Amino acid sequence: MTTLQRALLLASVLGFAGPHLASAAEADGALAASRATLERLAASPAAADRRALGDFLAVGLPVSAANPLRAPDRPGAVRAYREAIAAGDRSPETLAALARLALFDEDRALLAEIGPMLRQAAFRQDGEAAFLLAVAVRDGWLQAEESPESLMKAAAVMGSLSALLDIARSGEAPSDTVKQVALAELRDKAMNGSAGAMVSLAHAYRDGLLTGVDEAMATKWLEAAAALNHVPAMVELAGRLVHGVGGPADPARALDLLRRAARGGSSDAAMAIGDDAADLGLLSVPQEEGRQWLAWAAETGTPRAAAQLASLNLRAALRGDVSPELRTARIDAALAPIASDPDALASLAARFRTSADGALLEVRLLPLLHRRTLEGSIAAGLALDAWLRLGGRPMPEDAGTALVAALRADADTGVAQSSYTLAALSLDGRIGPAALSREEAVDRLFDAASLDVGQAALRIGKMYAYGQTFAKSRAFAKRWFEKAAALDVEAARWLLADLEMRDGDAAERAAGERFYAARMAAGDARAASADVAWRLRAGILDAAAIARAEEIATTAASAVSLARILVAGGRPDLAEAARRVLQPFVGRNPDPQALVVFARTLMDTGAAAPEHERGVSMLERAVALGSDEASIALAGIYLSNISYAPKQAEAVELLETVLARDPTDIAARLLLSDAYLLGYGVARDPKKANDLIGGVLVQSSSDSPEAAILEADWLSFSDAKRDPRRAVDLLRQQVERGSVAAGRALAVTYLNGFGPSHDADLAAGLMFGAASGGDKEAMAGLGHLLLNGMGVARAPQDGIAWLQKAADAGNATAMYDLSRIFALGTGGETDPAKSIAWLTRAAERGHPAATYQLAVAYLEGDGVARDRDEALRWLKRSEAGGNLLAGRTIRQIETAGPDADRDSIELE
Repeated sequence: MTTLQRALLLASVLGFAGPHLASAAEADGALAASRATLERLAASPAAADRRALGDFLAVGLPVSAANPLRAPDRPGAVRAYREAIAAGDRSPETLAALARLALFDEDRALLAEIGPMLRQAAFRQDGEAAFLLAVAVRDGWLQAEESPESLMKAAAVMGSLSALLDIARSGEAPSDTVKQVALAELRDKAMNGSAGAMVSLAHAYRDGLLTGVDEAMATKWLEAAAALNHVPAMVELAGRLVHGVGGPADPARALDLLRRAARGGSSDAAMAIGDDAADLGLLSVPQEEGRQWLAWAAETGTPRAAAQLASLNLRAALRGDVSPELRTARIDAALAPIASDPDALASLAARFRTSADGALLEVRLLPLLHRRTLEGSIAAGLALDAWLRLGGRPMPEDAGTALVAALRADADTGVAQSSYTLAALSLDGRIGPAALSREEAVDRLFDAASLDVGQAALRIGKMYAYGQTFAKSRAFAKRWFEKAAALDVEAARWLLADLEMRDGDAAERAAGERFYAARMAAGDARAASADVAWRLRAGILDAAAIARAEEIATTAASAVSLARILVAGGRPDLAEAARRVLQPFVGRNPDPQALVVFARTLMDTGAAAPEHERGVSMLERAVALGSDEASIALAGIYLSNISYAPKQAEAVELLETVLARDPTDIAARLLLSDAYLLGYGVARDPKKANDLIGGVLVQSSSDSPEAAILEADWLSFSDAKRDPRRAVDLLRQQVERGSVAAGRALAVTYLNGFGPSHDADLAAGLMFGAASGGDKEAMAGLGHLLLNGMGVARAPQDGIAWLQKAADAGNATAMYDLSRIFALGTGGETDPAKSIAWLTRAAERGHPAATYQLAVAYLEGDGVARDRDEALRWLKRSEAGGNLLAGRTIRQIETAGPDADRDSIELE
């Protein structure tokens, strides 16, 4: 059964009917005419006819009377061109046509055969032959004494417009005279009716290669070529009309052009129509029409067509309220045409991996990917790993072994990317040492980097920078970041600048500053945020630097990025600056992320209850706008604050919704695991809690401070996985990467002596660094170290100052501690007013002890006016948080009645 027959059968199973896009007579006539031409040319031995036969086969025949798309026959075209040459046709056009086919198919043997002929044509001053020779040498298919650059320049001198455009695209600007000559030649050809020259002119104006960028002129020349029925021009023009490039948008005309091009045999046009239907695009293509064009494109062997058709059919299969059995049957029917095509399966997996329908699909799709992986498909194996990795699940051992074998064989043929992929799978813990040792993984990583795989160089740089696998080395990290940057890995240049800014050498810091300054001068908001971050870290952030950053952070995304850094500073003035930056994006038509960060500034700075409620309201608005970050933040409040105890079940629903969209979200997993562990909003289920945390640990912790801190905690205390030294290493790596939370966790590790020896001095230094970096828990921790003289000289007033910073940053425990300090006079004189003020703020933030103590204060009139009703209100909040003593006290008060005196109530 053909692909088309399978697709039409599927349509009948799912209840779809294909459109009738051309009359049967038209289709039959086109196919009959093409076959007659083919027969005539095939029967003629004349060199000109063999050349014409090659041209014909390179374009292809219509697939059938029902399918207007053309299926190229490249092997047949190659044979025809060879026969034309053997019959005496040594024209540059025939030779160029054969060379293009050889380059397209990467046919090294054919290129070696025609290489001498290309060189002879180039010596005869044929520019196009010289251009193709240069491309073959540049891409490594042919050897030559001359460099590919010199060959390309020679081709341009000989008049090859392709070479001239290639040189211009490489960044080497031709002289103005050469540009003018080339532009004039293109215009002459275009004015004489050459559609190809018209398209080349359009590209020249589009890319600004021979003149300034002029999108309107580019569209004009594409219009002219499309008027001559130049099919590729129709497809390109349609793309411009969809998005309004070089003129007004006109989706209806774009669709008409694509239909014309598809009826003219273009599989690209057919795919564009089908893609729009599958992706619910701007052309509003009917699903049935899109399905038919995709089925026809699949018939021609067009890449992605089968996968896109299956995707469209799967969406239809997953819709509707049907029985599980019928849905499974529809899914199987949609997958059947591509069940043996690993590339199509991989493409489909990438499309549905993060969709809400993924859970319904994976039970049928993953076994197919697993089977194709065992058969040796790299694409299927990587798609299987990506899907499982998203859910925090390990790779099956047999699939991992098969994938390693396929990648190793590919890498051993010189495919550098496969070497990198092998290394990454091992270093990420996706495959075990039995399949690939860590030593081989590292060797493969260096092999890939030596073959100019930029991501490999970037990863090596990170490993040296953070002390992962290798001993930490700033010099080596810099060297590999520089190599990655030279290979156009954008992230490497930013990491290099960050490395320079952390260096003690003034010249290095100056280099980093110049990078940030240059990027800021160009209006790059990322540089503004990075500049603020390092100044905050260095303790030199001032109003002028914040103002400079504000001027550049003009979009919602850049404002959010800058505000996050300011909020992390943990200072009220920085929180105020963050609110100012975000203000334009939280009013009408708000940005969800801006709402989340603005809410944090309201809730994390020790604000009064109304401000806290305003922050919660903002989070609720952001949740309604679909923000997962807001859902997680709101769930955290509902689960941790006794005032919201009735909403704990809603918190669980929010987290489950987030994980349905992204099963790897670490924050959502951790919160939900706590809910199951404690029985908040859901039945207590320690096994479910452990499964959720285990899923986090399966993920690579190298790029996630949260995962690293969690894993370090397990390594410190778990009986099964106890490895304290590894825990310390994980935390130290994250500290080196700038994680203040990891710095605080490492300080606690040294302070408590869990695994490493007790080292109060080292703990104090780490705690100071984390506190200075804005971690509010570290601020509180440093305050207690100073109050008690642990690792530092005892300094009560400094300790109180740090506790106040923590409280101002929103740490409810610090607020409660301050209330006790001012009540007992720990730092000097007692101050009842300050004590009750801090106690109230802590209670408003849901601190369990504070709510009860504040209730007692109202009962006794200690620092506040005696108020039985207010005492009951706080006692009920304390009881809702699980305080049994509060419940007993409420019953005593209610039994004693409103006129009872204080002595009739027993307090503890």
